[in-house]
Amino acid sequence: MQKNGTPLIRLSHVSKQYGSFEAVTDVSFDISEGESVGIVGPNGAGKTTLLRMLCALVPVSSGLIEYCGQGVSYSEKRTTRGQNRVSNLLEFRRAIGFVPQTTTLDDKLTAQENLQLQARLYHMHTRETAAEFTRILNLVGLSDFASRPVETYSGGMKRRLELARALFHRPRILILDEPTLGLDPVARHEIWDYLHQMQQTEKTTLLITTNTMEEAERLCDHIVIINHGRLVTQGTPRELQQRLPGGLMILHVDLSDAKDVEVFLSQVQKSGIPQSSLQLLEFEQEDPGSFHCKVSSAEDAIRVLVPAIQSLGIKISALQCQSPTLDDVFLHFARPIDSVPFSQVAALRKIMETLGLSPREEA
Repeated sequence: MQKNGTPLIRLSHVSKQYGSFEAVTDVSFDISEGESVGIVGPNGAGKTTLLRMLCALVPVSSGLIEYCGQGVSYSEKRTTRGQNRVSNLLEFRRAIGFVPQTTTLDDKLTAQENLQLQARLYHMHTRETAAEFTRILNLVGLSDFASRPVETYSGGMKRRLELARALFHRPRILILDEPTLGLDPVARHEIWDYLHQMQQTEKTTLLITTNTMEEAERLCDHIVIINHGRLVTQGTPRELQQRLPGGLMILHVDLSDAKDVEVFLSQVQKSGIPQSSLQLLEFEQEDPGSFHCKVSSAEDAIRVLVPAIQSLGIKISALQCQSPTLDDVFLHFARPIDSVPFSQVAALRKIMETLGLSPREEA
């Protein structure tokens, strides 16, 4: 993940506790300049807490956050801070543009007035801002709506204005917390296009939290997956896909052959195929004649398993193979530890009934 020289941002063993609850535990990773990094995980995984520490909005309980090799995090246990650390922290905050989950725009003001307020907060000179209004509103496609109150905007337009506000002071780093949360598919793709365009033209470093792997794949060079406050894996989208073994093969046969195929697959799952390392991890017949097979390698399944089925005189009418997707990666690394797959609920209910432990019916 680190390119030449010192990374732009480095997190070293960062943790955050609220009383006895540990929201983030021992997280370490680097962010290089110009890179787009996605922090991915289920709801409640600790993504927003991590962002708040990265933005220096809350202190870390332990660990260190560095910007250009200088410490910028502060500890809740530290009562005093040196002048250098304060200077580094202020410089870091000025380098950040932040888009929170929920809108913080003033609906009664126009787009231009919201941007003027942002300019004052960042002590921008009046002569600096005039050209910036035009530039930034053109960038997000809102120049024709600059004088309209924000309360008349759609959800997608408000999100684009929030992007414009975060970019108005030309930050080096843009941090976005669930940037397309609650948007319809059209607005979501618009935001993705604007972010991609912005990164190409502004060369801004992006840090994005999301629980949507499609969004992470579309926007991010590097993905960090956290669950229960811990970093469980990281890498490029392709590296993460390659890290998850196996694949899925879906084959369709005539109904008259379905029983023979089921028997054969059961044998393969138990004993394998002679002179082949292919493993049939599990399979199920989702529809009559349609078999979904989880295999150790999709390529090996095509090369070995398909000919073996055909050698039985069975015609395969349709075949589909796929390697693990980023959604598979997310489910593998970010599934709650204590979750029970929906497909097992019926079986668990039968076991409970047999033991006389049926769930009590509520009145």
